[in-house]
Amino acid sequence: MDWQHWFTRIKRRWITSPPYRLVVRWSKEIYPPGFRGISLFDVTVFFFRQLTNTNLTERASSIAFNLLLAIPPAIIFLSTLIPFFPISA
Repeated sequence: MDWQHWFTRIKRRWITSPPYRLVVRWSKEIYPPGFRGISLFDVTVFFFRQLTNTNLTERASSIAFNLLLAIPPAIIFLSTLIPFFPISA
């Protein structure tokens, strides 16, 4: 058997388990403040779908790269401010 078959079996068993069903039923009854009547279940489903649709890792790596490139100019800027601070001997 290939890994996709095993993954499908595990997923099916997890979805049909009583604890999972209890959590799903409970989350459909809770309406967080500020979400205008949208259940916690719907908010969670939307959140995880957006994580898979928006290439979160690509955005995170681009932010990290930009921050890394901003460090040398920041060090140069801060080192030019040193003469303005009085240093007592």
